[in-house]
Amino acid sequence: MHLNRWLFFLFSVATISALVFAACGDDDDDDDADVATEEEATEEEGEATEEEAEEPSEPSPGVTDTEIVIGAHYALSGPVAVYAPIQDAIKAYFESVGPVNGRTIRYEVRDDAYTPSQTVEVTRQLIEQDQIFAMLNGLGTPTHSQVFETLAEQGVPDLLIASGCSCWTNPIVETAFAANGNYVTEGRALGEIVLEGGFTTAAVIYQNDEFGQGGFDGFAEVTEGEVEITSEQTYEANARDLTSQTINAIADDPEVLFIFATPVETGSAINAARSNGYEGQIVISTVAATDFLGALTGTPENLTGTVTLAGLKLLSQSDDADIQAHIELMEGAGIEPSNFTVYGQAVAEIFIEALTNAEEPLTRESMVAAMEAIQGFQCSVCLGEINFGPDDHRALETFIEITFDGAQFVAVEGAEPIADEGN
Repeated sequence: MHLNRWLFFLFSVATISALVFAACGDDDDDDDADVATEEEATEEEGEATEEEAEEPSEPSPGVTDTEIVIGAHYALSGPVAVYAPIQDAIKAYFESVGPVNGRTIRYEVRDDAYTPSQTVEVTRQLIEQDQIFAMLNGLGTPTHSQVFETLAEQGVPDLLIASGCSCWTNPIVETAFAANGNYVTEGRALGEIVLEGGFTTAAVIYQNDEFGQGGFDGFAEVTEGEVEITSEQTYEANARDLTSQTINAIADDPEVLFIFATPVETGSAINAARSNGYEGQIVISTVAATDFLGALTGTPENLTGTVTLAGLKLLSQSDDADIQAHIELMEGAGIEPSNFTVYGQAVAEIFIEALTNAEEPLTRESMVAAMEAIQGFQCSVCLGEINFGPDDHRALETFIEITFDGAQFVAVEGAEPIADEGN
């Protein structure tokens, strides 16, 4: 009896111990399982993070593996269509270079006739219909100012704007870069030339917007107290005929007639001045300095002796190998070479320099970074190096004094290079 009870007691203890051991074992297994699950989850999260890091950026509009689409608004009609050969030259240079990093460059240009309201519409078409990757060399101060903020807000790279307005680069806008020298600085430089010539009176004619105002402000600033401004005349963009403004300007026979205008209006003013007996010194903006300006002034003799600046090599430098190559390229493309086509090639060269070095995958962000990274780049037709950076978004910053010799614009003998202050 006692033995049976003792055996029952031992059996009970053993059973309870086994159950306790099993229970503890289950806890350990659960802990191990939890640890394993956590490790697996951590590994999965790590793999997901790596996959996210390796995932390519959202592709930018206008870019495929074989093509990049860029665009511009340009005056292809109206009086400012004299600039149209610039975009022809850009296209011709792109075609001569061929694909860049495997991509053919397609340059879509839409006509805004140098009319701000049309610029807004064609820019909308370039962005929404053509799906451009970037704007390249959008032409004109009054026109581009209507779309400048839109391009910036939408993150569209606004590259090498065909205008010298300080408004593009002061303050710096991350996506915007100007091609032309600062108009205020240009006005100052032209004013210095007038001072060096010993002149004491001047009449001025300029376009009534930031383009003309910038040139006039720089000229007036540097000549203040030294040169009396006898008459100040303005005109509206696309005016064509400046006869009345010119007659008013030369009424007091100033020693200098300072004209800050686009080519057709510049030609009209010079023609009116010479036709009405004016024999003084004429000084004009760089934007009008092309060889066919002689024809716009009535006769080349009317333009002879006119002074301005140039930021690029001149077509008249026929012994320069790069100018010879430019002439050959233009003629081969059926384009009449001019100082404007030289400018077009300079724009194309700078763009290709950035595109070539832009980090892949190509995005708008990597293109802007490549533009800012350009340092010490010597384009074949530029006078000075191209240097960009976070605080400098203007391309042409070296100029030289030039004059019309009766047939073409040539560098003034002994003229020293003039440095633009940049933004």
